[in-house]
Amino acid sequence: SRLRAAQLEKTMRWWSDCTANWREKWALLRDERNQLKDELRHARKTLQLANQTIKQLQCEHHLQSTGCSSPSQTFPPFEFERGSVAPIHSRLHAGQYRAQSSPLEVESGVKS
Repeated sequence: SRLRAAQLEKTMRWWSDCTANWREKWALLRDERNQLKDELRHARKTLQLANQTIKQLQCEHHLQSTGCSSPSQTFPPFEFERGSVAPIHSRLHAGQYRAQSSPLEVESGVKS
């Protein structure tokens, strides 16, 4: 009878440890999943802001090249979070990504 009770207690302890390990494992995975969802949400928001900036800059560039004084589409101002899109925005604003001439024009020496 004591041997059977000891065996039952050992089995109960094993199941308790097993369920505790299972809960810990799935809690860690759930936390990681939630963190990744938050990062994805933040990345989508950053992408949306970058796309708005690109559209606004394209609109401004188009208005400057056509000589119009009033934009037909305006975007609300927004602020960048530290370390998010600001470096890209500043590089775009500085004109580093606007091509002055195509590679073919540079090679042939012809400008249109």
